[in-house]
Amino acid sequence: MHIQGKDCQTRKYYATYNTLLGIKELMLKETSLLNSIRLQLKDALTSPASRKKLIDSMEGILHRTQQRAAYPRSWKRCKLLYSRSRKLMKLSRGNMQLQFQSKGITVLS
Repeated sequence: MHIQGKDCQTRKYYATYNTLLGIKELMLKETSLLNSIRLQLKDALTSPASRKKLIDSMEGILHRTQQRAAYPRSWKRCKLLYSRSRKLMKLSRGNMQLQFQSKGITVLS
């Protein structure tokens, strides 16, 4: 019982650590992005060509962000279709086994 409790506690610590590590990585990426924007903004104030470059860069960031926001929806849809196809394969396999068994044929799995 005591070992099981320690194991559960250790798993919680690992989960917390992994969560905090993920948050740290996201914060570092956000800091890097903000620093990049700050530097580009500083340069963009100097000339019209730099201003255009900044606008293009920001549009690229927006486009990539929108693509990443759409990714989880498409991934969820893909997983749903995969699970449905697995269920259909199991059903069809079960039906084939029933057909073979009714004809007296042994099916090895």
